Amino acid sequence: MGGLVSVARVDEVLAGLTLPRAVETVSLEAAVGRVLMQAIVADRDLPPFDRVMMDGYAIRHADLQSGQRFTVRGEALA
Repeated sequence: MGGLVSVARVDEVLAGLTLPRAVETVSLEAAVGRVLMQAIVADRDLPPFDRVMMDGYAIRHADLQSGQRFTVRGEALA
């Protein structure tokens, strides 16, 4: 074995593979390494409201001087 395989050959091999399509219900721990055969879709957003993913302040370094004060120009509530 060894050596390179062409992309066309890899595509050919992958196209010939078939996965078992049996449906099983298993625990989360037993699901490791398995293939999910359908999409998981949430029935609602969690949390069920708009949210901010980060907090903090943004200041351009060029505007930063010792002792300078800044005005808050916008706010995004969590």
